[in-house]
Amino acid sequence: MRKYPLKITKKILARKGLSIIELVIAMVISAIVMLAVGFVVADAQRAWGVMYNRAYSAVTTDSYIVTKTFDALVRKASGQKVLSADDGSWIEIYYPADANTVVADRYARFTFLPAADDTNGQITVEYGQLDPEKEALNTQVICENVSACLFKTSGRSAQMMLTLSDGSQTVTVVSSAYMNNQ
Repeated sequence: MRKYPLKITKKILARKGLSIIELVIAMVISAIVMLAVGFVVADAQRAWGVMYNRAYSAVTTDSYIVTKTFDALVRKASGQKVLSADDGSWIEIYYPADANTVVADRYARFTFLPAADDTNGQITVEYGQLDPEKEALNTQVICENVSACLFKTSGRSAQMMLTLSDGSQTVTVVSSAYMNNQ
């Protein structure tokens, strides 16, 4: 004896596909999921671009270069003689040309040149020799886009407080180094 009438069983067995309504609902749900994933990916790409521009902008790379140059020269400097301006606009350190000696025969003078009307502020470093008399050998601009800079000395350490700005990003760096050479 049958539990269901023959007509209902055939109808259930004959249905083998999706109705158009089920297909449309599945497509709408898939579109919503794909749209959400697209928004997440687009937002992540935008955030990555912002962080990349911050990390590799001109002011960030300039701050890295000037900090490394300042630290390296101060660390090999002789603490016996350091000159600096009263207003903190420049600092002059003396160091030996040969790492095996402690006699300072070279100098490096870091100078902050404030912005003129059509240019940005700069940090320059002048390299020179002391013997037989003080003579500048080379001057380099190591940093641009400088809005403010202050050099200080205290005992055997030297400090540089630097603010760089390119209009869209501002970076402030404080670098302090100890003169290791006796």
